[in-house]
Formats: sequence, C-alpha cells, structure tokens
Amino acid sequence: FTVLPTQNGEIAIVTGGAKGLGYETIRQLTNLGVYVIIGKSTQKNVVDSVKHSAKIQ
Repeated sequence: FTVLPTQNGEIAIVTGGAKGLGYETIRQLTNLGVYVIIGKSTQKNVVDSVKHSAKIQ
C-alpha cells in the first residue's frame, strides 16, 4: 500500500463516520493531520468516536 504524506491543515468531510469504514477513514485522516467534519450520525456516536480517536493519537 501507499503511505500518504502528512496533510496538516487540510479539511475533509466524512459521512457515516461514527463506526465501520467511516470511522476508520476518520482515524486515518486525523493521523495525517487532517481536520475532519463528521456528518450523518447521532451526536452520541460522534462524541464517542472523537473521544476514542483522541485516545489513539
């Protein structure tokens, strides 16, 4: 697979990002320094995903 360079300051919008492929996409993007806007989910799922991602980094 290809390793992507850091993307500090870039912005991405990910729908359905609270679980599954959307969540993994958000996790990878934030690891690259991308600001991510999470759409189409319940507030609880988004908050849980953000808290979990913060622990990983």
